[in-house]
Amino acid sequence: MSFRLRVFVLLALWVFPSYVFAREQEVTITSREVVERLTRLEEGQKALTKRLEEVNTTLNKRIDDLRAEMNQRFDDVSQRFVGVNQRFDDVNRRFDDVNNRFAGVNQRFDDVNNRFNDIMTLLQIIISTLVALVLAIAGAGFVMWRKILTVDAAVQTKFGLDQAVKEQVLHLEQEIGFVKGKLQELSEALGKR
Repeated sequence: MSFRLRVFVLLALWVFPSYVFAREQEVTITSREVVERLTRLEEGQKALTKRLEEVNTTLNKRIDDLRAEMNQRFDDVSQRFVGVNQRFDDVNRRFDDVNNRFAGVNQRFDDVNNRFNDIMTLLQIIISTLVALVLAIAGAGFVMWRKILTVDAAVQTKFGLDQAVKEQVLHLEQEIGFVKGKLQELSEALGKR
């Protein structure tokens, strides 16, 4: 073996001598000691059972108290929810009132829209009538203008004819005057004779 291993083994024997030289000792217990110990164990078990029953009773009471307290809290919360539900019902009623008011306003807007549509229809009828009247007047004016042009042309033509007739009449009157003068001269000449 190596030196280090020998040193380690010696050190272990020196530090832990009881484990190295341990041996099993016999325990000698008499039956009386066994009975006493069993009796003490039974008494301890009875005391533990009694204590467990007390703890169990105490825990059951605590659990029942906690349940009662929890039930009371749940009832309180339920009552609060009833109050909240009533508030929501009040809010819903208010919204219904507002909706009813808006329904009236919507009806008024519909009435205004209908009136506006009626006014627009009336304006369309008036404008259409005015346009038809203006077109009728323009058509009549055009027809009258055409007639005036036709009459003017006829007048000018007639005036031109009248002028020519007047000139011929003047010319004829002059000739008749000349012929008259000659006839008078002739008749004077014949009458003197």
